[in-house]
Amino acid sequence: MATPVLHWEWSKHTFSVSVKLDDVYAKIASDPYLGLATLGYTGIKYGTDLHADKGDFFIAVVYLQVSGKEFWRVVTCAGNGTLADAKTDINVVLGNIKILEENYF
Repeated sequence: MATPVLHWEWSKHTFSVSVKLDDVYAKIASDPYLGLATLGYTGIKYGTDLHADKGDFFIAVVYLQVSGKEFWRVVTCAGNGTLADAKTDINVVLGNIKILEENYF
């Protein structure tokens, strides 16, 4: 039986260039090779954060500015399932985010 779970990962990230978070969220949302839609997410929306749905899970990404180009990157997954499923979803999304950050920002 699936139960409600919540898991998050956070780490400090320093962008190599000054960024507009709207551009970062747009890239994560819509990149044709690594964006959330390529991972099966739907209902993708972004503004002050980025969030989307996949099956019984909801994922959210937010960057919280520390100073200049330095941010806390927080990825959260919640829904009905197992903690292992939530962790797997975060790890897959986070892997794609790290590639996009490295290649574009």
